[in-house]
Amino acid sequence: MKKYFPNATGTAAGIGKHQLEINHKLQFKLHWLETFLEYIKNYMNFIITGGAGFIGSAVIRYLATKTNHQILNIDKLTYG
Repeated sequence: MKKYFPNATGTAAGIGKHQLEINHKLQFKLHWLETFLEYIKNYMNFIITGGAGFIGSAVIRYLATKTNHQILNIDKLTYG
């Protein structure tokens, strides 16, 4: 994203005050989203139902090898 630098009048070269306000709001939202995603990446827990089956076991294997999340598997261990 291109950053604009204010001139002596307080507005950026080439854009008005309204556009600056929108840019600041967008930057705040992006910062909040990045912070939230970082939190999820580090602290998320998963409950997998049916983790003993074909798809559930693949999901658990993927999460266990590619992430540091806590994983809880719940399965009745009955066949079909």
